[in-house]
Amino acid sequence: RIVQLLVWVAKALALRAHPKITHMGRYLCGLVESDSEVVAKTAAEGLGVIMSTDSGVFPTFSGIKKSKFFQQRFFLQNYPTLVNAIMGQASKTQTEAKMKSTATSMHKKYSLAALSHMLQHTPRRIFAAKVPQLLPYLLDGLQSEEEGMRISALLAFSKILQLALPKLDKHVSMLIRTCL
Repeated sequence: RIVQLLVWVAKALALRAHPKITHMGRYLCGLVESDSEVVAKTAAEGLGVIMSTDSGVFPTFSGIKKSKFFQQRFFLQNYPTLVNAIMGQASKTQTEAKMKSTATSMHKKYSLAALSHMLQHTPRRIFAAKVPQLLPYLLDGLQSEEEGMRISALLAFSKILQLALPKLDKHVSMLIRTCL
């Protein structure tokens, strides 16, 4: 429940473009790499909640001032941390020094899940620039033996395929072979 509270505080900070959102985002990305599966899953889902623009949560008639570019800013600030976790590198922004130097399968799974949740709400032009860098890790996730990892990679691919980006042309054959 504490992680959920942190998510909603972070969402409020992100909507207002408060400077502390940088620290809160890094902290939540560190929680995605937690050894507790419940904490990691909640933090991963929470990153998607922060990025969402559900008008029922913070309606404009309530007087809340929203930053127009909060999704772009939040994604660009936290994308490198999640990619480092997926690549298996230790995050430099982790709050606990006891974290291992290489990410476990669970860490990769929830980092991929967090990234796919964030991608669902990332503006197209920001997302499109990151696709070439992200594709190798998603293909690796599709080839994983772990079902959760494959599901996370498929969720991210669903967003990529919806965009039908020209950058995907050279990767389509590899994607089809992986899925077959």
